[in-house]
Amino acid sequence: MLAHRELGEGGRALVFLHGFFASSADLEPLADRLLDGKARAYLPDLLGHGGSPELPELADLSTMADALLAWLDANGIRDRVPIIAHSMGGRVALRAFDRFPGRVGPLVLLDAPPGAVLERRSPLSPFMKAMCAAPERAASEPELMHVFERVMMGDALREWIRSRVKRDGEGFTWDFDRQRLANYRSASIGEDLWPVVAKLDPSEVRVLAPRVSAYFRAADRERYAGLGIEVLSHPDATHDMHRAMPSEFVSAIAALLRTGSR
Repeated sequence: MLAHRELGEGGRALVFLHGFFASSADLEPLADRLLDGKARAYLPDLLGHGGSPELPELADLSTMADALLAWLDANGIRDRVPIIAHSMGGRVALRAFDRFPGRVGPLVLLDAPPGAVLERRSPLSPFMKAMCAAPERAASEPELMHVFERVMMGDALREWIRSRVKRDGEGFTWDFDRQRLANYRSASIGEDLWPVVAKLDPSEVRVLAPRVSAYFRAADRERYAGLGIEVLSHPDATHDMHRAMPSEFVSAIAALLRTGSR
């Protein structure tokens, strides 16, 4: 069962899904800003992340979506629930809508590309290569982390990989199956979710993206526009917009949630 945290005391459920190499804590600041006294925020750790169980050997977005539904059931969330999701979490949300449309919606997608992502174009590719090339065990933490020294990565990603180091007797090792996570990522980024987007009611989705994004392309904006879905951008928005979200974005999300709760 997925680990999770809850915020707020209201009766209306809101679900927040984090991205790759993150956890439920990543979206707490945004959840705090969206709680209005009538809602309770549920923030799960997706499979293979945070305090949740390890990924199964062959996992994809459907694996994540099925685990999400089982977690909703276990927590008594049986009504249709809005999902606010970042990056990979947005792709999980889309697959969950595809499999369980009566249980999921409206959707807020934060810099979450629906199309298949080419590995060579992903900013995470150098990190993934280093993660898989790192030794299984080492005498010291710096020795275990040595392969990451030349990899460009933000503080959040560096903090995440360091948090996955554990003491193993007199040395150090990893507390997760790196190959399973890499296999899941390879399978999940290759999934094309545009057919799912085409099933969405445009009035029940908000798409938020930076004006310049490594994940979200101009062609994605045009394709959304062709489906009647506006992509909202802001000069201050970054990929990690959930950590310092422009007030205009917060207002747009809140308006959708109010509409969806009627």
